[in-house]
Amino acid sequence: MSAIALATADVKLVFDEAMAGKPSYVYILKSQTFSEQTYIGLTDDLYDRLLRHNRGEVSSTSRYQPWNLVFYCCFPDRTTASIFEAYLKTGSGRAFIKRHLIQS
Repeated sequence: MSAIALATADVKLVFDEAMAGKPSYVYILKSQTFSEQTYIGLTDDLYDRLLRHNRGEVSSTSRYQPWNLVFYCCFPDRTTASIFEAYLKTGSGRAFIKRHLIQS
């Protein structure tokens, strides 16, 4: 087996082990109607959660719909995702979002 094949197999193995549990997503939405309104959330099913936001089924976001998904990040477990979500909701995290994740 070539070095490239071995490296690829190693990466896949590491990825498979890291994602062995159910992955969780931290995401950022931006309102299409209210340009300054953003929402930071956490979910195990990104597609379904975005649909629920845009159907008005999430009370905290229903008045600002429709929403665009502007950023998401996948984590191997909910605990790690929750820590990152909490950080993004801090003042420092919001500055990080503006500086690195969302260009206004």
